[in-house]
Amino acid sequence: MADYAFKKFLQLFITAFGVVTLVFFTLRFIPGDAASAMAGDTMSGEALERLREQMGLNKPLMVQYRDYLFSLARFDLGETFTTRLPVAGLLGRAIPVTLAIAISTIVLTFLMAIPLGTMAAFMAHRGKMWL
Repeated sequence: MADYAFKKFLQLFITAFGVVTLVFFTLRFIPGDAASAMAGDTMSGEALERLREQMGLNKPLMVQYRDYLFSLARFDLGETFTTRLPVAGLLGRAIPVTLAIAISTIVLTFLMAIPLGTMAAFMAHRGKMWL
């Protein structure tokens, strides 16, 4: 059982690492960058360069990737582009609502699935298929 759990955890880690890597490099290779998106058309060239430096976008790609991985390992998700609020705080406020929706969905699913499944099995057993 411990071997199975270890293998599944290793698969989870490899998959998460692959997704994180894919997202990072995809965002770096599309045209534009986060600083340009934040600045819009209103910021001067010098201010845009300062913003890129502040965000670490002027560093070599592999240094940015390393910093990105270390930030994720510390659960430092950065700030939003628009409001400059910490992303972790926003997610922390959204998790209770998300869990409430997920739990209520699971409960409703069971409340509907068990009676309907029982009724379908009973009808199939009696030879009265209604589909």
